[in-house]
Amino acid sequence: MIINEYLKLIFCIVICFTVPKAVYNLAPANIKTTSIIISWRKDPTCPTCAYDSFLATYIPDSPTSPSRINALPTENHYTTRFTGLMPGKEYTFVVTSERNGKYSSNVTLVQRTSKCVFVRHNIYVKEYKYVVASERKVKLSSNVTLV
Repeated sequence: MIINEYLKLIFCIVICFTVPKAVYNLAPANIKTTSIIISWRKDPTCPTCAYDSFLATYIPDSPTSPSRINALPTENHYTTRFTGLMPGKEYTFVVTSERNGKYSSNVTLVQRTSKCVFVRHNIYVKEYKYVVASERKVKLSSNVTLV
């Protein structure tokens, strides 16, 4: 019995008081003009490592509190989406793992959002209606043509 209690104590010291491993393979998953999805994995070198959650945020202009993504024991791959970003701007994304109130070191990713793509359009007013003209000619009516 004494050996069993001793092993439980060692297990608790290792699990309860150890700082969790940092996330692995932080990468952009989908880049848009005003949003980015980032992804990461649990550390594959530590299959027995446990996580409670992951905290994800970005710099500059991030909201006051980071996003909290709950860790699931059966999941190894995680993603989160950041919206409301500026087109063509560089951001630093930061993900930290959390276990029992202890936090891993930060893992960062520097990524720029896509730039806006402008398509040339001309707007004409005919009979108090707005008509958007594209590069090709389209006959709309006898008095309105897109050019």
